Formats: sequence, C-alpha cells, structure tokens
Amino acid sequence: MRNRRRTAQQVIGQAGLIAGALAGIFWNPPYPFPFENNLAFTEFVKLHQTAAEYIEQRYPTAEISTAWPLSDELLKPELGYVPKAHRVRSIRNFTEYGVSALEDRPVELFVLFSRQWDPPNNLLRNPIAAKIWRWMFPLEAQISSLDVDAKFKLKTVAAWSNHGQWIEVHAPY
Repeated sequence: MRNRRRTAQQVIGQAGLIAGALAGIFWNPPYPFPFENNLAFTEFVKLHQTAAEYIEQRYPTAEISTAWPLSDELLKPELGYVPKAHRVRSIRNFTEYGVSALEDRPVELFVLFSRQWDPPNNLLRNPIAAKIWRWMFPLEAQISSLDVDAKFKLKTVAAWSNHGQWIEVHAPY
C-alpha cells in the first residue's frame, strides 16, 4: 500500500508554488509581459479610460487611428469607455508595418500606447538575454512617438503613464 503521508519537502514545495503564484498576481517581473498576465491590467484599463475621456472632451468628431483594444473601446459604447461610438481607423499593431496601413490618407488623431510591461530594470537590457528572448519570442518592436509624429506630421498633445505603462494622444500641429 502506498504511503499517503506528505513529506515535509512536498508541503514546503507546494506552499512555495502557491506563494509564487500569488506573488505573480501583484508583482511585475523584470522582463516584458502582456498586461493581462497579472493585476497590471487594472492600470492598463485606467489609462485607457483617461485617454477615452480626454478624446471624448477634446476631439469628439475626430477619426482616431489606434490598435486594439483601444479601437474597440472607442467604437463600442457598451464597453463603458465612451458614451457614443467614435470614428476609428483600426490598425493591427504599432509596428512599422502595422502603422504603414495609415499612409493612404491624413491621420486626424493617433493614439499610441504600451502593449507590454517594460520595466526600468529590464533584464533584456543585457545583450545576451535580449538575444535569447528574441530567439524565443520573435516580436517586432513598436514604433516610437517621435517616428509617429514625423511620419504623420503630428505632435503629442496628451500623455499619461503609471507603473511602467503609458498612453499618448497625437494630433496635427
């Protein structure tokens, strides 16, 4: 018959795993990760609410160029970000290729936001770690604010940041 007693090592191991899982909900790791992986998502939502409110007040009739999920947040009042739908030009992502889809006509308003946690003590600042990361997770870099402004003749008119996340509104000069 199999021994059903737990050894001290098993109990300590299980307690450690549970403690690690709980800490991961509140603690942001020292490498990029999607916000929905822990409570960082609440800050993401707050920043989007702030930007949506700003757009609603200052640019109620402008066509907003941005990526998901903000594109849906501005298009669908039932999500609770805006009282009425806005005109939105949705792009796939904020890579150079994704943003190039907007080159066919003038951009009225562009909203750029962080899509991953980029901590100040990011382990990926180490070239070896960055090379391994890119090999494991081949992601294209997001376009910078300066590049957006230069490409579409815009300027940053509003920006908010909180706990390593940010969102910016760009409008024509």
